[in-house]
Amino acid sequence: MASENAPVVRIKIVKTKEVTGFNEYRKILVSPKVNTPEPFQGFGGFCGWPKVCRLQNGDLYVTFCAGYWHASWPAPFEKHGQPEEYAQDLYRQYPWLEKWECPTGGQMMWIRSTDNGRTWSRPKTFPIVPGAYAVGAIRQFSD
Repeated sequence: MASENAPVVRIKIVKTKEVTGFNEYRKILVSPKVNTPEPFQGFGGFCGWPKVCRLQNGDLYVTFCAGYWHASWPAPFEKHGQPEEYAQDLYRQYPWLEKWECPTGGQMMWIRSTDNGRTWSRPKTFPIVPGAYAVGAIRQFSD
């Protein structure tokens, strides 16, 4: 509950111009047809969950996941430690997964631009981290 002696804060709502034309700044950086990662066992075309960081030197650094799906676990599931019930439930929903041979799952990857996003490096792979399928967050520390 607010105190009776709390200061009154006055705000002013200002109308701004509608933001339009943002699509001219959108760009596909990686996909099955643009800057495609090198093929690997388990790559089915998915490239997603991007994170971006502007580095201290001005470069743009983007991480993303590549695989057969947006959570590309090692498959077949039961061969790689998933409970049988979990595997069977997924196979009922997505029958194509039962035949997918992907011992490492998807890969966490990165690209970099040194010219403010006009051009991008080829996708590179992070070391495989068992049980992880996405980069949670990225940042550059001062040191």
